[in-house]
Amino acid sequence: MPPKKPLPEKERLLLKSWIESGAKWGSDPIDPYRYSTAVRAGYDWWSLQPLKPAVDTNRMDGFLLTKLKQHKLDFSPPADRRVLIRRLTFDLTGLPPPPVEIDAFLKDDSPQAYEKLVERLLDSPHYGERWARHWLDVAHFGESDGFEFDKMRPNAWRYRDWVIEAFNRDLPYDEFVRLQIAGDVIKPNAPDAVVATGFLVGGAFDGLLPAGDAMRQIMRQDELEDIVGLVSQSFLGLTVHCARCHDHKFDPIRATDYYSLAAALSGVKRG
Repeated sequence: MPPKKPLPEKERLLLKSWIESGAKWGSDPIDPYRYSTAVRAGYDWWSLQPLKPAVDTNRMDGFLLTKLKQHKLDFSPPADRRVLIRRLTFDLTGLPPPPVEIDAFLKDDSPQAYEKLVERLLDSPHYGERWARHWLDVAHFGESDGFEFDKMRPNAWRYRDWVIEAFNRDLPYDEFVRLQIAGDVIKPNAPDAVVATGFLVGGAFDGLLPAGDAMRQIMRQDELEDIVGLVSQSFLGLTVHCARCHDHKFDPIRATDYYSLAAALSGVKRG
């Protein structure tokens, strides 16, 4: 499209000179995502680069220390033991610590007292119940279809319980990801792996089948867009589904990227 303002004289002369010289064009295709611009992110966009803490450490503290130093701040002072057990118990289980557990922690003078508390809370079944809730929000999990009919899903709880169990048995994250995307392919004879793919169909779904083949095809494409969006946002932090109709307006994602991912997920059907 034409620019909102006329080109500067210097740039007009540059174009004129190029045209008069034969308008020679390079052999390499132009990649609009090669560099970030004022209107669109490129491959060099900051959020697509590997994280590198400025402080010489691999711990998360390195990122925190960098920002604290920029603002001339420091960490808060250590909490006393009564505050510490309340913070930790609420954080890991979502529940307040019983008075008897508070007293036991206050009386434990061993150097490993805090480590033992952490391990005990991580071993609690409430840990998985607490933290699975966050992932179920990411997965758009619901026990009914939503929309105007809101049909109940009597077996949806199986995926919910799988997520809780995955947290409680400390399932490695890479396996956690793979099983939810393709557990039925990776381990077709393992019921738990098949249940894990409930992630792909946990969101809202209009179960009313419209009359007419064209409307059913449109509905199927809308369903695929929802699945592509779910996978890309959950695991990539990117809105790939924005490229369903055109190359992404802001991120370096082409329409071909969207349809490649949609093709990989097109075998997903609701039971």
